[in-house]
Amino acid sequence: NVHFYTKDEESSVAVDPVDGTDPAGCGDQFHSVLGLCLASGVDIRTACELGAVAARMQVQRHGCVPVTALELEAELAKQFRSTLES
Repeated sequence: NVHFYTKDEESSVAVDPVDGTDPAGCGDQFHSVLGLCLASGVDIRTACELGAVAARMQVQRHGCVPVTALELEAELAKQFRSTLES
């Protein structure tokens, strides 16, 4: 889980487990997406959720190969479609 704190809230975002092969770069990937989101005005909860998705994608790769914005967008679309179909 990703835990976060604001002046008004202490909360967490659940992260689904994934079979990963290489944790190299996962923290960097999470923090890069988190920082980009926050700098763009995205709320902290959504930023953490997006960072977690990117980190989950990263752990399934070999080596420190960054997740691109297009790849993240495609993964989010796939998850959204899956949610609609359930």
